[in-house]
Amino acid sequence: MNNDSVTWEILGKGKCSFKKKVDTEIFCLNEYNVTGLCTKANCPLSNSVYSTIILDKGEIYLYMKSVERAHLPSALWSRVLLSLNKKEAFNVIYKELKFTQNIKHIKKCMKRYVRIKEILKRSRKLILQKQVKMMPIKKKTERRDKTREKKALKAANLLNNVEKELLNRLNTGIYGSLYKFLTPKKKMKNKDSELTKIFDVMGENKDEMKKKGKKGKDENVNYETMSQEGGGQEDDDEDVDMDDDDEDVDMDDEDEDDVDKECCTKLFNNKIIKIDERRRNSYQTKRKKSIDKQQDLLKKAKMENFSDH
Repeated sequence: MNNDSVTWEILGKGKCSFKKKVDTEIFCLNEYNVTGLCTKANCPLSNSVYSTIILDKGEIYLYMKSVERAHLPSALWSRVLLSLNKKEAFNVIYKELKFTQNIKHIKKCMKRYVRIKEILKRSRKLILQKQVKMMPIKKKTERRDKTREKKALKAANLLNNVEKELLNRLNTGIYGSLYKFLTPKKKMKNKDSELTKIFDVMGENKDEMKKKGKKGKDENVNYETMSQEGGGQEDDDEDVDMDDDDEDVDMDDEDEDDVDKECCTKLFNNKIIKIDERRRNSYQTKRKKSIDKQQDLLKKAKMENFSDH
């Protein structure tokens, strides 16, 4: 039989693994202690009948110890779940302990219940608040980040090059009528594109036509001066002839402008036709490849079925 007084004399005066001495008091580190003080009334080892309140996974339980289960260490403690309502929990504590414990011990259990409830509230508030975490500095991770940044910069340069190539293709007219082309009035970003070349040819043709028109006017002026030196009747006849010549030159200039426009449009249309042919050929090749793949897959499936049989 276990005697409470004998156990207390051994633990109180002798050695105990849960005992912690301080200048003023002696504390008990056992989790089943109600007050945390090392005394005979509060010691869970030297009392065969004992009760405490413990927090387990966010829930509050009333733990009770009895003499009848002393020979079963695994079933020595029985527990009862307590509600978070203060009145209900106090009623349960009083009903369970009124026949086994003193009123002082019951009040100690109630105080412990209140204290645990306050701890739960504070812990929930701390979880909801934003807290600063102390993170260690890792040199290896910093080196990895630096190398990744360098690689990312290289990839960004590649992306810029890809954008430039796409703009060049759009300006050259590879995409046909899918997108809007830049007009000759706007500034062209790519000076080497084929559209700019076409517009340059159009501008050169216009300049040549203007130069030809100026040369014709200069010849007409010289011819008029020569006619003024001659006779009066000849002047009148020549004036009529010059008017007819001016009208003919204007008609020739208009015809030449129309011819230049037709040449430019033909060049542009021929370029678009070539691009369409390329697109059609690429589409046909892709379609042939997809058909060949499907046929290969069907042959493999047939061979597998044949091998299974």
